[in-house]
Amino acid sequence: MTLKAKTLFHCFKEGWGNLARNSLMSLASIGTVLVSLLVLGGVSLLALNLNHMADMALQSTKIRVLLKEDVNFDATEQVRFWLQRQSGVESYQFISKQEGLMRLEGIFGIEEGVFRDGDEEFLPEEFEVSLNSDADAEKLVTGLLSLSSVEEVLYGQEFYSQVRTVSKIAFIGGIIVLLLVGFATLLIITNTIRLTVFARRREIEIMSLVGATDWYIRWPYIFEGLLIGIIGSLLAALLLSRGYYFLERKLVNVASFLHLVTYDSVQLHLTWILIGVGAAFGLIGSLISVKRFLKAS
Repeated sequence: MTLKAKTLFHCFKEGWGNLARNSLMSLASIGTVLVSLLVLGGVSLLALNLNHMADMALQSTKIRVLLKEDVNFDATEQVRFWLQRQSGVESYQFISKQEGLMRLEGIFGIEEGVFRDGDEEFLPEEFEVSLNSDADAEKLVTGLLSLSSVEEVLYGQEFYSQVRTVSKIAFIGGIIVLLLVGFATLLIITNTIRLTVFARRREIEIMSLVGATDWYIRWPYIFEGLLIGIIGSLLAALLLSRGYYFLERKLVNVASFLHLVTYDSVQLHLTWILIGVGAAFGLIGSLISVKRFLKAS
């Protein structure tokens, strides 16, 4: 299976020539790879941004950590010490029952002195926590709830869970569509290469008779499949990256409250992922078609 550089270049040249000879089918194969990867990339970007928006919304919302009734000083210090050790916590503030009552008066515009002494007893003591950009909010909430002195943790959990659910549905739906389109892609790539193999079947039979190995025969068609996958993936990466760049810049001016993942942070990763998937489509399709022919012959 080891090939010299000269032989490898010859196989690559043959694979490129096969593309030109079956230009119509090759274009159809490249087109289906393009559509498949546009679906994959688009759904991935949608899910990534939905998760990012949920995280950003949660980070801008202060978490309220309500303590159990009649907690002592040591229990309060336990929560304070735990918060100090968390890298995701930007700042926190302890709010006593009296301070909570004063806040209520400010929120509802109630004159000072309307509440009697002792009315604050129905309010819990709490910590108000602000998160930084690196915070894992769900992990922090789970950790807080595990503390014996914490009664409840309030944050935008309903909105957060809804966005996460929509993100998961979008991603799963995209994967299902990708599998369906991916199957069609493999079918077309396989048929494209099978046409090339069939047209050159006499040449392949002669090569086999003079001692050419199966892998030597396979390599031009493997390169053909890889080229189909890589060309389709590069086109998909170009369209998605340009489209995402335009969308991000447009939304900054039109809807600045929508915080998308930055173009620079996703462009390189997205390109390599699409190239990898596209190359895999082409490789699998070519291996299937050539293997079937060699078995039949």
